[in-house]
Amino acid sequence: GRDAPEHRRTVDLPEAAQQLAWSSRDSLQRRQKQNMARNAVRLTPLCADALNIPAELSSSPQEALLYYERALHAAEFALAPKTLTDYAGGFWVYIETRPYMTALLGFATALSDLDKTGEAIECCRQLLALNSRDHQGVRHLLLALLMRRNDLAGATRLLQDYPDDRSASQLYTEALIAFRKSEGADQKARIAAREAYVENAH
Repeated sequence: GRDAPEHRRTVDLPEAAQQLAWSSRDSLQRRQKQNMARNAVRLTPLCADALNIPAELSSSPQEALLYYERALHAAEFALAPKTLTDYAGGFWVYIETRPYMTALLGFATALSDLDKTGEAIECCRQLLALNSRDHQGVRHLLLALLMRRNDLAGATRLLQDYPDDRSASQLYTEALIAFRKSEGADQKARIAAREAYVENAH
């Protein structure tokens, strides 16, 4: 009789690309990281994680912005037929949403580096609306952007949303807000600055 036909396991290209993208993050060598990410994109151009890697390694914010924009489109397509609002409020709980969040935060950072403050603020606010617990620390970038605009009221509201955060970003911003409001003459600003320094002298 004839030999039974060989059964070959089909390869799930999106899954293979995702695994390759994850592996590339473990690589310490820049060139190897780039090559693995490139190979992941060859498997499927919709692997947002693979597109995030060259964005992170970009030499300019303009180049990073282009990669992050591609990653955002890929991530949105991968999440379909659900929409972003279907995950709103607890984005980080769903692993499949994290490539989108990574891309959007990178996009916001690149916009900030290009002094596109208003657009960067909107991206940050979108991220916090999707994930109010802010596992990515988006609030620290948003604080800096609001202070860049001298939006003391907005920065104060953001600080109040995370009262348990004792990071340097939060504490020094509190001191800076007190300083700006009093034009440097308020004892409260000096106390806040001292508390921030005690918490983190670096």
